[in-house]
Amino acid sequence: MKRTAALIILAAVLALAGCGAKQNAPTGMILASGDVADYSLFVPANWTVDMSTGMTSAYVSEKDRSNVSVTRYAFSDESMTAEKYWETYSAQYEDIFGELTDVKVSDTKLGGYDAKQYEFTGKNGDSVYRFLQIICVRNGAAYVFTFTATPEKYEEHTEKVGVIISEFLFR
Repeated sequence: MKRTAALIILAAVLALAGCGAKQNAPTGMILASGDVADYSLFVPANWTVDMSTGMTSAYVSEKDRSNVSVTRYAFSDESMTAEKYWETYSAQYEDIFGELTDVKVSDTKLGGYDAKQYEFTGKNGDSVYRFLQIICVRNGAAYVFTFTATPEKYEEHTEKVGVIISEFLFR
């Protein structure tokens, strides 16, 4: 009997905790990150959350596939920095998108932690994309926030993406 009561209480606490995470979403936004993530990514409520890619991501609409995503990469190199991460992985982007152009680098914050922001343009076949990528190294992992859009849609969404970034939280 005590075990059953304890299980019922535990289930109620977990249910309330799950509701709390959704209730804490900023006004007009929804939680896009899953329960397993150690961060909270909030996106506009009218965007579509897409967990089918194996990462946290959301896109604007079926017609406008501008999107944001967050990936977490654990590593054993304690000297890893955002700059080293970029140096290592930007070559992979160039394999996909050819030479990256219009690269701009700046200091920023992600979830209150120091980070580096990289804005660049890449081309895949005939398609051109603009990227904003924020790299934050924290607790033995690189957290990579990426906003991707066509050049025509990039500026249209920069304000919303700024809000998404400002509302990002590490748990």
